[in-house]
Amino acid sequence: GVIDPVVEALQPSAAPGREARRGALGPERFTAPALRKRYADDLLYFFVPEEYDPAKPFGLLLFMHGGDARTSREKAARILSRPPEEPDSYGLRSFVEHSPFITVVPSEPWNEQCHKRWNLPEADDYIAAVIEECRYRFNIDGERLLLGGHSMGGFGAYHLGQRLADRFAGILLSSGAWRLADFRCLAGTGVFVMHGANDCAPGASPVKSQGTRLQEWTGVSYARAAAELMRHQGVVHVYREHNGTHAFADAGDN
Repeated sequence: GVIDPVVEALQPSAAPGREARRGALGPERFTAPALRKRYADDLLYFFVPEEYDPAKPFGLLLFMHGGDARTSREKAARILSRPPEEPDSYGLRSFVEHSPFITVVPSEPWNEQCHKRWNLPEADDYIAAVIEECRYRFNIDGERLLLGGHSMGGFGAYHLGQRLADRFAGILLSSGAWRLADFRCLAGTGVFVMHGANDCAPGASPVKSQGTRLQEWTGVSYARAAAELMRHQGVVHVYREHNGTHAFADAGDN
């Protein structure tokens, strides 16, 4: 039979009389009744473009921040802050301010013993919960969900992107790394790989929290190998290698 009515019936309904705030929002908490107790300590940061109309479906970009085992829950704010106001800003905001997407940056799943928190087993359910929360707050087009991540978030994007490829129209892999991969599962999903040519290179600027960076951490070799495997496996993708080091802001207009 016709599947569209079934898909429509399964969509989460919006909260009655939801607020249509715009601009930078956060830190916020989960508000959907099924989620607010389960994720009581997690933070969410949003950017809602002025063009957003609650009567019309908007795309959603879910972006995972970087860090390590010492990263605070508030680091997600740096993704959407303005560089003049926050010296450590990622610089993403200028690219999403007038995009047809609402951007959400959640704090990473908490585990003080792990520095790759987006790769924790509970990350799959957490990402699904963030999407559910966004659809509770906003009018989200389920066919235009994007997943992105940088550094530790790039680790998550490589692995979660593979496991959840059927949920996302596209994924952004920025300055991350991976261990296990079968990139064939990304066939049909838009893939954008971005990495600094000097990431982990000898003489590159160290990251404060990690001291001298090692090639095995987030070296550009991971991105090059991923792109080569995707090419060999026939997975359509875009590869951009910029002249910077590890910082997301180094990518400029890529």
